[in-house]
Amino acid sequence: MTDKTVLPGFVGRRRELAALAEELDGVRSTGRGRFILVRGRRRVGKSWLVEEFVEQHQLPNVFFTATRSATDQDLPRFADALVRSSLPEEARPPGVSFAHWEAALVAAAAGATPERPSVIVVDEFPYLGERSDDEALSIESMFSAAWERRLSRSPVLLIIVGSDLALMERLSHYGRPLYDRPTRLLIVDPLTPREIAAIARLSPADTFDAYTVIGGLPAFAAQWRKAGNLREFLLASLSHPDSAFINAGTRILDAEFPSETQARLVLSAIGHGERTSSGISAATRIPPPNLDRSLKTLVDAKRIVRLEEPLSATRLRAPRYSVADPYLRFWLRFVEPALPEIERLRIEPVVARILDAWPTFRGRAVEPILRSALERLLPHASLPGANFVGSYWTRTNDPEVDVIGADKARAPAAVAFAGSIKWRERSRFESSDLERLLATAARVPGVEPATPLIAISRTGIGASAHKLSAAFGPSELLDGFPPE
Repeated sequence: MTDKTVLPGFVGRRRELAALAEELDGVRSTGRGRFILVRGRRRVGKSWLVEEFVEQHQLPNVFFTATRSATDQDLPRFADALVRSSLPEEARPPGVSFAHWEAALVAAAAGATPERPSVIVVDEFPYLGERSDDEALSIESMFSAAWERRLSRSPVLLIIVGSDLALMERLSHYGRPLYDRPTRLLIVDPLTPREIAAIARLSPADTFDAYTVIGGLPAFAAQWRKAGNLREFLLASLSHPDSAFINAGTRILDAEFPSETQARLVLSAIGHGERTSSGISAATRIPPPNLDRSLKTLVDAKRIVRLEEPLSATRLRAPRYSVADPYLRFWLRFVEPALPEIERLRIEPVVARILDAWPTFRGRAVEPILRSALERLLPHASLPGANFVGSYWTRTNDPEVDVIGADKARAPAAVAFAGSIKWRERSRFESSDLERLLATAARVPGVEPATPLIAISRTGIGASAHKLSAAFGPSELLDGFPPE
């Protein structure tokens, strides 16, 4: 595998590219097929990854993207994709047609050799069987039959890609036709802040700001680079109801919550800033027993909400909930409520409202991103004994401490360090901020007089805040992420 990317703007993904290359090596060495499931949320760059891999290795391939069309329309589209593909001539005779997917996949494998394996990519796979579970089972059965009878014995890479996490996970469940068929599951996570910085060409401070809006989604990072700043990005991205920035959030929710309206309502409340069970219950009017079920779905099954507990030497039950993905958090807070105005193309008032609320939103939304970045720097010479980073609060939010470091994620014997986050545009972390940190940290179980104190600041540390054991700014935190 080459260290240089081929597609313009492609950044990172070394681990994923290496995994795909390992599967390709297996095909070449054995002459037998490999079957890869690629999953990740919408707009995370799954298709881009597969295209980069194919281009790096100059492999004969067919790249087919499923739609919500009927099967009798998808099969002719696949036949047309074969004819226009770079597969061997045997796999793309003109005028070919197929009665079912097993025949189509077997035909695509024709002419492949161990020296030049063929790649068969089916993107948006869940669309093929989304109309009913019976149809999904039928199509999965045909893919399974094609794999067992021909493709597994041929020098091909069969790559199935999908954005619907629930449906893609279900493919490999026991009892499903494709159970135990794939040779590798590849999960494509959002890009890191460093990778977003490389695409958008941003300074470290601006990178973390942008990350609170677009998360690790590469297509939006490219849009940010063209826009240059938050206001211009919003004006461009919200300029039309069908824009990608708007539709990505809608489609994520449509895929994850086709019928679970209560869980969807709970998610919306969390996205609007409710963080406690009581606050969510009051906002949604859902009684606690039903709310607990919805929260469990969002945290455990969907993994779209993060559950956090206070970190200290004494375990305190005071759970808080937040939207796990930065892009979706921003979308739920600002875009979803503005959809009726956007439909009427009232873009300027929407953007003005977002910019007005931006400093307050950013101050809280950036905190989990910064804590994650700090945790990547551990162990750190100035902060011995720390491997995990969390925060501390009580049920009354008095006190609240932005950063707590410890050797364990739950009930550590002692607190390794405590800290404050001040992500202000102009003013630095000063002595008054340190005095507040001293007062609040002293009330955290496990914090001793000698416990190190740290600060995370967007604009630096004032000379008067000299009692800090360590201070971290955007550049230092970005160093916690591996080079792209």
